[in-house]
This record gives sequence, structure tokens and C-alpha cells, in this order.
Amino acid sequence: MEKGQQREWFGVTDLVNPVRKYYEIMKPGVPEDAEVIEKFRHGNDVHEMMFSWIRHFAPKAIREEEVNGEAVGLHGVRGRLDFRIDNHIIEFKTTSHDINSETDVLSRNPQDLEQLVFYAALSSRTEEEHYLVYHEQDHDEPFRAFTVKIREDADTLGFVKQRLRNMVESIQDSDPSSLGRCRYFQYGCKFSTNNICSCSMLPSLDPSFLIHHVKIQRNRDLERKLEDGRANASFTWIGSFSLWDLLIPKRVYLNRKGLLEPDEDTESVMPDETMAMISNAVYNSGMYRERREIRINERSLGYVPIISLMPIPEDHRTTFERLYPALVRVYGYEPEKISVSTISPFYILRLAMICCLSGSDTGYLLIGFKNNREVVKCYRVRFRDLPLLKERILERIQEIEYSIASDKTDILPDCPSFVQNNCGKTCLCRAPTTSNRE
Repeated sequence: MEKGQQREWFGVTDLVNPVRKYYEIMKPGVPEDAEVIEKFRHGNDVHEMMFSWIRHFAPKAIREEEVNGEAVGLHGVRGRLDFRIDNHIIEFKTTSHDINSETDVLSRNPQDLEQLVFYAALSSRTEEEHYLVYHEQDHDEPFRAFTVKIREDADTLGFVKQRLRNMVESIQDSDPSSLGRCRYFQYGCKFSTNNICSCSMLPSLDPSFLIHHVKIQRNRDLERKLEDGRANASFTWIGSFSLWDLLIPKRVYLNRKGLLEPDEDTESVMPDETMAMISNAVYNSGMYRERREIRINERSLGYVPIISLMPIPEDHRTTFERLYPALVRVYGYEPEKISVSTISPFYILRLAMICCLSGSDTGYLLIGFKNNREVVKCYRVRFRDLPLLKERILERIQEIEYSIASDKTDILPDCPSFVQNNCGKTCLCRAPTTSNRE
């Protein structure tokens, strides 16, 4: 977003640490610290395991459910719950320091409690009990769980709306003074490290709403259930994979072994603005229905947007809604250079994998262009023999896991040539150069 532009929407994570989002909008392109990226990846990996632990005692639990503030009058606010058991939200965090009491949560990590409260507001669940769970891997008792209940007299929606107003006005006025100090100011914030922000001169955000309107209490029973799930869940795990990982197996090996240089590893997690723009357009078009998890043998391979076409007459007697998975990709050249015959086969393969695992023989490929954001091309693709592809997906996962465990990479196929260019000197696909051999 350009400075002074109105942002179409904010995430809940933006609102609980608003000054960071202010600088991300006003000062785009600042690279994230490699250590922070590694912590983020670790958190994602533990998040994958956490779901298996929860499902050990709550088999109907769901995860990463999207919530939209439009339904409660919070226009332009969206979020994604970590986990939910019935109407009880679980907000899950990894931590490197002890969180042993209610006071520790309020003094060290108020943003975590606030995030859970915001999710309750967006999903109209302010009357329910919810749970805040911390996991500290190297601790003798790795789980710290807290029951969270919003008091009846709390104006939770008003609290969220005020935070949103402050955010929008600060961006419009180019003045972050009302947003408070970054809640990660002393924990590797990229804007602090690069001397960009003014957080050192800002006061902390006022915690009075949390203190007066939210009850929080240690939940040792939930801790015991999670520990039992961790000890007994039948889930063999070496790391989560995405569908894209399965197409770049040697790069995945390098990444999991820590052999990619920081700059090369960072590039893969930086968001593409054109892709985000198309995704937002799909979300706001009325076609979007849900963000569906695709799984194979209890493994998550990520999430895909599911879109709907207009109701189609069937035998002139009824209508029904057809749902299809969609894949959004971006090209760096002009739209007229793209046709059915020039679409990357890797995009088609990736869409085939998505269709295979989401139970549809048809999917839609939406292609945007960095050089012309006014154009999006849409292709309808229908596949045959998708069950055979499912078997190959399982084989590829087993191959990658074996290579990571055994350090044998000869069984892995090469990555696409355009990915090889990003692996630097550690590339396993290209023939070694003289300098590499030296």
C-alpha cells in the first residue's frame, strides 16, 4: 500500500501490535531478520504438532478457521483462529521465556491475550470460555494453559473498533503516536534494528481493558490433556510440508538441514503484492467461500481458497452451487505472452495436486502480472486419473523424509530450473562449479 492510501483490510495480528503494521505500510521492503524468520518457521512446525495433540482428546477440533469482522460491524478486519473446540477458541503461542502465572501474561505478553479477545469479538463468541496456551520446548513442563473469560459488562466490539480507528487515522495522518510502543520492541523488531521506528519514545499500549474486563486463570487440567496428547498421539512427524515443497524436494532438504544462506531462505517467505491483491479481490468478489485445509494421511499440506460459480440450472428443476479450488500465481512479464500453451507445467501440476486432495476434478488458475496489475487471466482446468497422483504425493513425502533422516539426496528429483537459481552455492541440482569443488 502506498503512503496515504486507504488499506482494504487489517488482520487481528495487525491490531494487537498496530505500530508495527503502521511501519510495514509506511516503510515497505525492510527485510526481516533471519533469526526472526527461523523462529517463525519453528512456530509453524510446532503448530502442526499441536493440532495432533489437541485431536488426541478432542477429535472434532478444527484449526485455522477464518473469521470476518463484517458480520459484527467490524468492517475491514479479518483473522484466523489457531484452533477451536466447539465454541471455545484456543490461541497457541511458542515462547522462550517462562509464562507461569496470570500476571506473567499481562506483563510480558498482553498482545497474546488481546488477540484471543479480538478473535472472540469477531466470531461472536464473547460469552464463551476460551484458552490461551503457551509451549516452551525445553521446559520440564512444556505447557502453560489459561482459561480466558470476557466479563459481561465489557464493550469488546467498542474496544476493537477504537483500535481500528486509531490505526486508520495514524496512517492517514502519518503519525504513529497514538499506536503505542511495538510489543516486540526489544525482541528483534526489524524497524528498531534499522533505526526506522520511534517506538523508544512511545508509551506502552494501555492494558486497562484486559485488567478490568477479562478474567484469566491457570488451567492445569488442559495442560495435562495436552501433555498426554503430546506423549501418546500417533503422529509421526519430521516437519510440515506444503504442496510446493513436494515440487522442490532438494531445496526443502537444504532448508531443513539449515544449509541455505539467510538471504536465500528469506526470499521464499516475503509476500508478493500482486498475488495479495488478487487474493483480496477474490475474497471481496463474492466468489470466495472458504479456506480449505488439504490433508493426506493426517498430514496437512496447506490451505487453498475455495470459490463458487453462479448457481447452475440442473434439469431445469433446481439450482446448486459448485465449489472449486483456486490457485493464484503471478508472472513477471506482459499478459499477452501468456496462453494455454505457455502456462508453466509446474502451476498445472500444483493445481492438479490441490484438486486431487480437495476432492474436485476441476480447478481454477488465476494469473496476475507484476507489470500490469489491471489484468488477471483465469483458466479452468479439468483433470483425469487424480487417484494415481495421490499415490505419487505420498511417495514424494516419504522420499523427502528419508533424505532428511539419512542425508541421502540421490533419490530426490531435481527442482525446477528457476528454483535452482535461488539456492546459491549449496544447490544440489546443478553440476558443481570449480569454485564449489574448491
